[in-house]
Amino acid sequence: AFLSQSLDDSVGGDWRPGERVEFHAEELGITIGGTPDLMFRDIPVETKTVTFLPHEGNKKQRHVFQFKWHSNYLPQIAMYLEGTDHDWMLLMLVSRRSGLFTMLPITNVKMETLRKRWHSLLKDDELAGQVAAYRDDIESEE
Repeated sequence: AFLSQSLDDSVGGDWRPGERVEFHAEELGITIGGTPDLMFRDIPVETKTVTFLPHEGNKKQRHVFQFKWHSNYLPQIAMYLEGTDHDWMLLMLVSRRSGLFTMLPITNVKMETLRKRWHSLLKDDELAGQVAAYRDDIESEE
């Protein structure tokens, strides 16, 4: 609520709601889309509330954060960036513990890894069948 109020009170309209982005993932044969949370001066911004910022946590908590960083945050940002003409966007991390926040510029460094993972996953007949069924469902809805 505080963040929403702060953004509503911003001067000059620098902040606005995020805009839907999408791209065609050739490896999967589907279009992937999503909406970053915000836009700041035409730069997409994804926000994540976390229990703590990395410097606030103990070693175990920092390990959990690193896992989320690589498995959740970077892939999501990479896919958002793939659907835009931007080379980078902002990730805002907000600590539920302290209320502190940080803004980090992030590139789509994870996209190549995602594409390799998709290619590898499709070698599994069951997963390939699920992706094919999903594509068929989408095509039948159109």
